Amino acid sequence: MQRSMHCPQLAPVYASFMRWLALLGLLLASCIAEEDPFDTSSVSDCRCFEADAGRVELVCDPGEDCGTLELTCFSWGSPCELEESEVANPEVIDCAQDLLAQGRAGTFGYRQNLLMGSRFGRVHTDGERAFVHEGESIDIGYTIDPVEAGPLRDATEIAACSEATGVAQFECLLSAIDHVEETCTPPCYDGQCDEAQ
Repeated sequence: MQRSMHCPQLAPVYASFMRWLALLGLLLASCIAEEDPFDTSSVSDCRCFEADAGRVELVCDPGEDCGTLELTCFSWGSPCELEESEVANPEVIDCAQDLLAQGRAGTFGYRQNLLMGSRFGRVHTDGERAFVHEGESIDIGYTIDPVEAGPLRDATEIAACSEATGVAQFECLLSAIDHVEETCTPPCYDGQCDEAQ
């Protein structure tokens, strides 16, 4: 005949162990919920960018918007460089210079209108780091380069950009990242985003 292994002396120990286990579960859940909260009030994290269906979407508050510098360059021969472009709204350059030099959170960009398409780019910053991405739309196709993130260049280097003028000054500001620390998104092109083109 099989005998029961019931041991009433262990019941209080078992109950205490289960209460302790439940408390441990609550503490772990609390720690997981509080660990690395995702703050969307400024662009300070790669998670602010979502790449899907060939587009890169910003899901955080960009802060102050200096606008988009409109550039135009028509060339039948070699591709246009930025410095060859005519500038429609130079006030964007002054705003971008002040934004970076003063360490404010915000964004600025450019769109270069070409004979058969356009090039475009945008810089986002939280005052300490910068997130930069560029792309181009030629004929019916387009590509969007990965969003790259890194610390802002030294304040004196950013201030030195003001020694240039026009598009040259703006190109200096576009190079806001001292060095790339992270690649936030894959490249996107013609309706898709993936790791390999």
